[in-house]
Parts: sequence; structure tokens; C-alpha cells
Amino acid sequence: MMKTFTRFAAVICAALAYTANMNAQTAKTWDFTVMSDADKAAFEANIAKTGEWTVDNNWWYNIKAVGQNSKDVVAYADLYKETATKPLYTDLATKAEPDYTKGLHFGLWANGDESTPASTSAIYKNFKIQSDKPRIYLAATNIIIVIPNLVAGDSVEVTMAGNTTTEARYLTSMNLTPAFKPQESGFNLKFTRKSKVVNDGNVVLRSNGGCYLYDITVKDKNGNVKPKDAVATGIKTVTTAVSGLNSEDGKVYDLNGRCVGLDLKQLPKGIYIVNGRKVVK
Repeated sequence: MMKTFTRFAAVICAALAYTANMNAQTAKTWDFTVMSDADKAAFEANIAKTGEWTVDNNWWYNIKAVGQNSKDVVAYADLYKETATKPLYTDLATKAEPDYTKGLHFGLWANGDESTPASTSAIYKNFKIQSDKPRIYLAATNIIIVIPNLVAGDSVEVTMAGNTTTEARYLTSMNLTPAFKPQESGFNLKFTRKSKVVNDGNVVLRSNGGCYLYDITVKDKNGNVKPKDAVATGIKTVTTAVSGLNSEDGKVYDLNGRCVGLDLKQLPKGIYIVNGRKVVK
């Protein structure tokens, strides 16, 4: 009887481990096809007070700035290290950032090419979110999305689609190799591009025309999906395995260096330091 139970327990554990591994492999850093109730309520509240967002059928779109104008010309290559672009806000006055796009920066690339200076301006009326079946619509050329704090050897995977059947509309990529390429047919169908980060710093995605965006996934060199909080804060080492949650060998500290407990499993979700390593729970 005990042997049977042991074998059964082993099978269950193996199944759970397999499921956890599959979930880890299919997770997205940013999944734009899912939006929390809190984010929906924040956008709807802004629309109701005729703020920065408005609604057209099932689309929410900005009527004021997304991103921020840069007063100075920024060398385009410098966007890999720093950017004049800003996060997406559901309320500009309070700088309320939705979890939906948390950590990403947005703007409009005004002129130049990758090797020449280019100024960054705000996006007006060309950033849209489909509310009933969530996805992002970049309704213009040269909209840029900055993914910050990446490490050489990370991979970036993006699922997108063009908004027309007659020509390729997609996101080009900077600081990735190989650079993203368009589809050769089925221009309005979903497709995915995956490349490696060349240099430590930001990755820049830029629209060459109207296109839809479904998800962005960042993985470290070992294939572990990086959570958006880790990307936004620039944490290079992320431990999410159960073994990383066992802090019996050391105390748990917050990012300010304050001891917050002895067992990470008893603490709420967040970013902590355990045995000298930053851990995302």
C-alpha cells in the first residue's frame, strides 16, 4: 500500500513539475490580450471624465500625449542607454501606470536613422487599445516602444500583425540580432519574431506602419521568462524556482536593505534579497 502511494505521489509531483515547466515556457512578460479589472476600471474612469483617453466603438485611444516630448535632440543610439520617452499612463496628473504596459516606454521617433540624431516626440491619437478583445494598435509609422534594462544574450519575442492585407506592416527592431523581418505573405495575420539582445541596455521596437501588438516576452540566457517588474527595475538575476523561495539559510530583505522576515514563502509578492540575490516572488 505504501509503495503504491509513493509511486502515485511521485507521478503527481512529476506532473506538477511538468505543468510548472510548461507554464514557465508559455508565460509572457507582457500579454496584451489580457487586461486586469483594475486597469479596465482606470481607463474607463479616465474616459468618463473626458481626460486623456476616449472611446470609439470598442477601441480606447489617446487624445492627449502618450510618451513625452524631448526638448533636446537625442542621438538615436543613446536610446539603448537612456530614453526621453515615458510610460503609458491612465492618468497623466497622477502618473498612474497600468500593469498592462508596466515598465515599457513609448514615444514617436521624429527623424533620422539608427546612426544619426533623432528627436523623440509624444504620440497623439495613434495609440489604441481594443477593450473587448484586448490588443494594442499602433496606428502610425515610427511609434517606438522601449524595453529597458536588458542584458546581452537575453532574447526578445514579439507577436504582432499588420493592419492591411496588401503590404507588410510590422515592428522593426534595434539592439537585436537578427533584426526583425516582415512576413512575405498573409500580411494581416499574426506572426512572431524572436531575436537576441546585442548590447546591455534598452531594446527599441519601431512601427513601419499600422500594426497590432499581442505580446512581448523577454527571456534570460537560460530561457527563463523575465517578469515585467524585473525588466522595469533592471534586475539581472531572477530566481522564481521553489528552491529560491527557501530562505532557511538567510534572512529576507527588501530593496532598501531592511529585514522583512525569515521565510520568503510567508511574504507577499514582490522583489526581495535572499542570500545576496534579488528574488522575484
